[in-house]
This record gives sequence, structure tokens and C-alpha cells, in this order.
Amino acid sequence: MADSGSYARFDELVALLGLPAAMRVCEARGGRIVHIPGAVTQGSAIARHLGIDTARRIAEYYGGGPQDLLIPLGPASDEKRKRREIRNLLRRGYSRAAIAGMVRCHIRTVQRVRNPRDDDQADLFES
Repeated sequence: MADSGSYARFDELVALLGLPAAMRVCEARGGRIVHIPGAVTQGSAIARHLGIDTARRIAEYYGGGPQDLLIPLGPASDEKRKRREIRNLLRRGYSRAAIAGMVRCHIRTVQRVRNPRDDDQADLFES
């Protein structure tokens, strides 16, 4: 049984399910609370979202329910996903403005991904 209360940690999901399945869980339900019923059946909401085998493994690991479990964003978080997509589009030669429109972010975000700040560089506003 997990000791993280009602919060699933990404590393726990990876250990329990393997990386590909843990990524799918985070992509499908990350950042949201999933209800774990006392008995997971094919008709359970969690089984419909994650598949019966995955749902049963999660329920068993986190105490068998019924309870609510917060699923982590994992590496699938929106910010990380956007930054990966921006880097990919930059490599493919798209302009900053085009990328900002495709990814739905500010053009300055694209610029920061394109030219990450050098930590050794002096801050203009540092006193």
C-alpha cells in the first residue's frame, strides 16, 4: 500500500505500471482526482478511462478504495509538453510567431525556449 495519502506520485505509478502505462495514466487523467471504488469493475469510471487491469492495479496499490486519488501531471504537464513542442518546431524551421500561434503561447515564451538565459550572464537589474 502506498504511503502518499490521496496523491499518486509519478515514480510510484512507474514502479507499479511501467513507464508507458504511467505516461498514459498521466496524459489521460493527470492533474485531476479519480475516484477509486471499493470494487473496480469494467463499468467503473476509472476502468473506462484507464482500462480494467490498470484500474485494478492502482486500486490495489492505493488501498483498495473507495477513495479519491489525485493523479500527477507527470512529464506530460502542459508547460513541459509546450516546451518540447516549441523545440521541435524550432528545429523544423518555423518562425517564433508561427510557433506561438500553433502552440498557443506568447512569442516571448518561444524566445525563452530558443535562447535560454545563461545563468553566468549578469542580470541587468541586479544591484
